[in-house]
Amino acid sequence: MNFIRSIIEGITSVSSARYYVKPTGSDSNSGESWDAALKTIVKAMQTAKIGDEVWVAEGTYAESKTVINPVGVALYGGFAGTESQLSERNISAHPTIIDGGNARQCIQNFGVLDGFHITRGKSKNGGGIYNHGTVTNCTIYNNTATDEGGGIFNYDDGAVTNCTVYNNSAKDGGGIYNNFFGTVTNCISWKNSPEDILSIGSVKYSCFGEADGNNGNIRGNPLFVNTSGDSSTWDFRLKNGSPCVDTGSADDAPNTDIMGNPRPGVDGKVCMGAYESPDKYKPQQPRPALDPLYVSKSGNDANNGLSWGAALKTISAALNKIPDSDDLYQIWVAEGTYAEGKTLINPPRVALYGGFAGTESELSERNISAHPTIIDGEGALRCVKNSGVLDGFHITRGKSDYGGGIYNYGTVTDCTVFNNSAKYGGGIYNYGTVTDCTVYGNSARNNGGGIYNSGTVTSCTVYGNSAGSGGGIYNYFGTVTNCTVYGNSTKYGGGGIYNYYGTVTN
Repeated sequence: MNFIRSIIEGITSVSSARYYVKPTGSDSNSGESWDAALKTIVKAMQTAKIGDEVWVAEGTYAESKTVINPVGVALYGGFAGTESQLSERNISAHPTIIDGGNARQCIQNFGVLDGFHITRGKSKNGGGIYNHGTVTNCTIYNNTATDEGGGIFNYDDGAVTNCTVYNNSAKDGGGIYNNFFGTVTNCISWKNSPEDILSIGSVKYSCFGEADGNNGNIRGNPLFVNTSGDSSTWDFRLKNGSPCVDTGSADDAPNTDIMGNPRPGVDGKVCMGAYESPDKYKPQQPRPALDPLYVSKSGNDANNGLSWGAALKTISAALNKIPDSDDLYQIWVAEGTYAEGKTLINPPRVALYGGFAGTESELSERNISAHPTIIDGEGALRCVKNSGVLDGFHITRGKSDYGGGIYNYGTVTDCTVFNNSAKYGGGIYNYGTVTDCTVYGNSARNNGGGIYNSGTVTSCTVYGNSAGSGGGIYNYFGTVTNCTVYGNSTKYGGGGIYNYYGTVTN
């Protein structure tokens, strides 16, 4: 918590006014009681000052402009419209919805945003929420952004806690785009496109497709009660056995969940997401990925891809066949060169495996070195944009401004990345995790000949790459551990590694 926020909270604790909003109110009212409620949240925000609260009754607020919640104001949803104490509200029973109408950003939050449904927002950055403050106990779904953060653009030291972020989309960071000093804790961000969470800041005790198992994060179907049919019927409570049950951090949780249930529960544990589950519910390990789709050079894209004998011919055809559900999937690709004339987009829920002969029935049977599976950008386009798992491939001849071979938000393992080029990150431009890879012979016009890293690079061999700065690795706020880096070159600095506020170990 920064100094400014501490001052604001101090002011809030001294004195505050409260304003009320409900759909049957009037903006000519004073807003000082439920009987004299305002009609729009926008009008309440224009009235409220530092230290004030705004209580919003259930209903859909599709207003003519983006709601702007100013610094020092606490905006609460989930009221029936009769309560006199904050503890009396039941957010789930009285859904308070800010609806952008697919025409505008739903809300810019500089204060506290608690207990809202945020939907159908549309903007350049942060279709649902552009956040500079604190967002808690919110459900954010079906929002879009043309650039970054379909659901939430979490800026500066913004904090997002115990929220559910689902089915949002953007150019980058479909669910949450989390900036350098932003924090995301105890959240579920799932089935967003192209990423669940694109983060340079802190993400912990959350469930999302790019999770690598560190910091309490998990990757797995959260097992919501219902996400089929119309969004009005969706139910983001967790089923018994969800991997998100009791796996959050009690230290960072709000006092209650979206239904007003105490956090932590009697068992002293906290769930990820907006809903606290009954104490009798127990977590299970995330469900394994479903049976794979198969790809082989001898296949046919008219096949169903459900066996080696009925394999598809292209990786892109297999990616297009991934069902629209909450489960994890895998694609097995047999040896050969796949030059498909387009950048392959691997979503968060998919594990893409190479290195098969084309007869295996178990993942452990493949031999990556004996059966090279090559994704070829043909010197014209980026090979892969990865938000899921990319494992066992040779990546070559990719070309792009950022990440000629791979632009990675997810996990890249056991890959050989060579002879790719870019302005930044000739071989790999990394926000995610890169492990046990060999990266050589790549070039970047500016930074990061082998790897431009703002994520984690572990146990990799990086050699024979070149760049303006950071011939082997340009480490920008990232972590590099247990790597061998040699024989790289640069024009300006950091022949092996150029380290900018990052960590390099062993």
